[in-house]
Amino acid sequence: MVNWKFHLLTIVWAVVIAILTLSPGRAVPDVPFWNIPHFDKIVHAGIFGMLSFLMARGTIRQYAGQKIKKAFVISFFVAIGYGLIIEYLQRLVPGRSFELSDLMANTAGAVLGLIGCHFLSKLFGNRS
Repeated sequence: MVNWKFHLLTIVWAVVIAILTLSPGRAVPDVPFWNIPHFDKIVHAGIFGMLSFLMARGTIRQYAGQKIKKAFVISFFVAIGYGLIIEYLQRLVPGRSFELSDLMANTAGAVLGLIGCHFLSKLFGNRS
């Protein structure tokens, strides 16, 4: 059973992702670094990396480090599923669209977030 207190940051971050990615395209400010080639893919990887990281940490802390492998697998698939839902919903938002490359960046970010979580767990133990 999920103890939601361990997943509060994950839920807040998922809401932030939804707000950022489902806002109309014209609502996104035009700033110079957006012109960097593929910068949006870096952003997608970063936000989904943080999502999978937070989810895995919450699960590891909830189960006191006993279900680390399960935490990683669940976090990966939930992050990818959420990314797929977000990309699909973007088709309905003015100025946004479904992009397979964004979904790939979301997936890469989820993997990187879990790698980061793994290394921090090894470095600091499961108390961090």
